[in-house]
This record gives sequence, structure tokens and C-alpha cells, in this order.
Amino acid sequence: MPDESKPDDRRPVARLLRDVYALLEAALEADLSPLGATPAQYGVMRRIQEQPGASSAQLARRVQVSAQNMHVLVGTLETKGWVRRTPHPELGRVRRVHLTEAGTELMHRCNAHALALADRLLAGFTDPEADQFAALLRRAEYNLQPPQP
Repeated sequence: MPDESKPDDRRPVARLLRDVYALLEAALEADLSPLGATPAQYGVMRRIQEQPGASSAQLARRVQVSAQNMHVLVGTLETKGWVRRTPHPELGRVRRVHLTEAGTELMHRCNAHALALADRLLAGFTDPEADQFAALLRRAEYNLQPPQP
């Protein structure tokens, strides 16, 4: 643990955030790899779990990737048996995406790993510090949102 009484880390906050995110992503990748999943696949499956029946285009907007990239991701998830695509009842070309039973089971396992990783991230924080850290991150997130017209 770093000695907070002697701050020798002079990285700008944005770089520190990027570095922490890179470590978090690497740790999640290591945790999910034995399950056969990647962080990107887990992220997409979380969005499908939150919005069952969403189209690939809707999912792409939610995770801010191109429709083409989402199509590939969903195709991979379908090949692995974790999602299924069904025709939209009114929009012929649109296909809705749902988790399969295997996908739901995988999500339970992935979520357990993600929660354990969150505990690792906050190890050594008191409850008030963890709450303050989350509040500060939410404020920073809000500050970077594009202005609403």
C-alpha cells in the first residue's frame, strides 16, 4: 500500500484514472478467462440482461461502439450459446437479443467475479471512504457529460 504521508506519485488525475482502469480491465480479463468470456462480452451481456430484447443497434448505442462491432460481438455470443436473436414482431429486419439459460448462468458466475474484483479495488477503504470515492467518480462522470441541448 502506498505511503499517503509521502505522496511521490505525481501523475495527473486523468492518467491515474486510465492506469487504474487498465489494471481493473486486466484483472477482470484474468478472472473471466477461465469462464471463456472477455470483459467486452461480459459488458454486452450485462446490457442484454438490463434490457432484454434490445436490438444490436440499441446495444451498440448503450456501450458506445459501432453497430458493426456490436454485430460481431453478438454473433460471437450467439455462437457460444450465451444469447439468441429473435425477429422483432413488427420490424422485420430487426432482431432482438436475449440471454439464453447458459448465458444467464454465465452472468451469475461473471457477476460474482466482478463483485470480488470490486472488493479488491476498495480493499483498505473505510465504508465512508468507499462512499466518497464513488461519489467523486460520479461527479467526475457528470462533469464530462456532453451539454444537453
